[in-house]
Amino acid sequence: SFVDMAAFSQYAVNIADDRAMPEQQSAARVSENLFRLLGQQPLLGRDFSPTDGQKDAERVVILGHTLWSNRYGSDPNVLGKAIRINGEPAVIVGVMPPGVKFPTRAELWTQLIPNAENLKRSRAEYSVVGRVRPGVSRGQAQTELSGIAARLATEYPETNKDATAVMQTFNERFNGGEIRTVFLALQGAVGFVLLIA
Repeated sequence: SFVDMAAFSQYAVNIADDRAMPEQQSAARVSENLFRLLGQQPLLGRDFSPTDGQKDAERVVILGHTLWSNRYGSDPNVLGKAIRINGEPAVIVGVMPPGVKFPTRAELWTQLIPNAENLKRSRAEYSVVGRVRPGVSRGQAQTELSGIAARLATEYPETNKDATAVMQTFNERFNGGEIRTVFLALQGAVGFVLLIA
């Protein structure tokens, strides 16, 4: 039902370098195909590549536009510079355009590199985003995901017994809740003004 899928997990990081005092930022670990799946390209530099995830590869990061502007003064020469993320060395390889903050207010992205620890079934810390194949309905995609979840619950009852797969649109997942209430309130206010007029 899906053209492609990508995994992500949001977390906080401490950034340190020779530019300024260390600071904490919202970051995300993402599979190397995430930005291509979302149709986003870096403003500067490059995206993650499969070779970045190899065992002996240098750890790389992509900066958010606001972090690049505020901490690095929009310096285009920041590419290739070394920084420390939670004490670990990394190299800046890209800068995203303004407004890219996926999943929520992220200002820095690191590549999700599967290992024995983060692949443990007991660690349910990753979410998945996917692009539905053209011509496939939401119901068909949900049926496929529900079937996969049911098979996993049977195969891994210790970790997946109560786990389900719920399909949401991007807007439902990231623009729901309080923002949705604000939009509905504004829509009601506009309707009320039109009614008075």
